[in-house]
Amino acid sequence: MEQQAPRAAHGDSTCKGEARTMAVSEGGSGTWLLEDALVKRAAGAIFEADFLLVAGGAGLSADSGLPTFAGINKKLGSEQAGQMSYDQAAGSDMMCRDPGLFYGFWFACMHAYAEAEPHEGYRVLQGWRKDVENRHALRCRNRQAKTDAADEQSLEVGPEQPVFALTSNVDGFLRRAGVAAPGAVAEIHGSLRRWQCGGVPSGCRFPLLSRMRCGDELFESPPPEPVDLDAPRCDAPPPRCPRCKEGLARPNVYLFGDGDRFVADEETTGAAAYRQWCEAVIAALRRNDGLRLVIVEIGCGLRVPSIRKRCEELFAACAVGQAELVRINPEFAQQGIVAAPTVSLVAPALTALRQIQAEVDKLQAVPAP
Repeated sequence: MEQQAPRAAHGDSTCKGEARTMAVSEGGSGTWLLEDALVKRAAGAIFEADFLLVAGGAGLSADSGLPTFAGINKKLGSEQAGQMSYDQAAGSDMMCRDPGLFYGFWFACMHAYAEAEPHEGYRVLQGWRKDVENRHALRCRNRQAKTDAADEQSLEVGPEQPVFALTSNVDGFLRRAGVAAPGAVAEIHGSLRRWQCGGVPSGCRFPLLSRMRCGDELFESPPPEPVDLDAPRCDAPPPRCPRCKEGLARPNVYLFGDGDRFVADEETTGAAAYRQWCEAVIAALRRNDGLRLVIVEIGCGLRVPSIRKRCEELFAACAVGQAELVRINPEFAQQGIVAAPTVSLVAPALTALRQIQAEVDKLQAVPAP
């Protein structure tokens, strides 16, 4: 069995004393050099994890052909003579100022999400979920078999679901790929599956709305109008709120410039479930210092750092040695907001996940003692 790299203190993303052997990985996004020791450390942590948080940003979906913020900005900039950016086209103000562009953008997203398939890396993540759930089920059976009070600490099982998925993406891929149980997924920025009333546009430059949304009721998304995916613009009349019939319907997605226009129902987005899961995991780790949490953060950049910050906050709340923060990102992999990652893999999602899984396979092939 290969020697697992030693656990490092918070903020240490290197394995000191080990040769820096680099593995060359080639994929559709280029050639990447990943340090063997870091890949093995990530694999060893996942192989032994009692709890797993999978956190995904736009970079996680990029290998499925879905664009990142940078890619969208480049495309919109060229089409609008450099006058438009993603946050403007997708922002709530654009719904009032230029509905054709706003709905063209979001209908194009709906078409793209429906046509794309979660890439191979999602199956890797689903496999990790099953492994962690199997270990959790074994702990639960052992707890039921033993009633000695002295065993309670060692038989701590933690939350009912040992795996949780957290994302700012609105494509629904983590849920669709079964990376976590249905009740253990948080889409903190909303989802294109759900829409809400967006209020009534005033037709004036200010205020943009003559009436705010009619209520907080959410409803299923309307069928997307056909649009040119290369130059998205919708010429059809904007969809209306089915409740008030006057307000424009819009995605229940936290848009740039939204403020309180977004219906932020924490039960619906899963934010409340995520907070409860974190509390239960931290409590379990404190009761049993033999338990381990692994946070795998994938494709979460600094432009909208909401997921990156949440991962670092959870990691910082754990005792040293009980948690690993594995960050996968081709850019800014080591920059921390609250705490630095213990493992930084500078690569796209699919490239890094394949390499980690190759090392997990080696560990699983070793017969148990």
